[in-house]
Amino acid sequence: MANWIIRETHNSNRDKTHVAVCAIRWFLERYELDRDWEDTRTFRLNISDSETLDCWGELGEARADSIEDDYTMSVAVDQSLRNFIATIMHEMIHVLQWERDDWESDGEEEAENLEYQLTDEYWKSDRL
Repeated sequence: MANWIIRETHNSNRDKTHVAVCAIRWFLERYELDRDWEDTRTFRLNISDSETLDCWGELGEARADSIEDDYTMSVAVDQSLRNFIATIMHEMIHVLQWERDDWESDGEEEAENLEYQLTDEYWKSDRL
């Protein structure tokens, strides 16, 4: 569906940033969202802590009239690795919903039902 450019904000946890970028790339490949090189999406990744974010993760979609990033994901670094990846998968499910324009209600039920299933699938892929 698009060529994805992932922009990382400056943060002190390079290891978790690398894990996050790899998980995002895996998800894009898994759902074939990276197939159309004529269309480009920009994605900003913020790694912070849960106190600063006041949550474990969040995603903003600004595709309408934005010249900035299409999506901005913020993920709290102060959680276990499995939960960190599950949070990324949860937010990526919302990206999938927006890209395909397909979700029920606010999309949370689908994201919650799939986040750990996808985390485990990613874990078994040996790309971690």
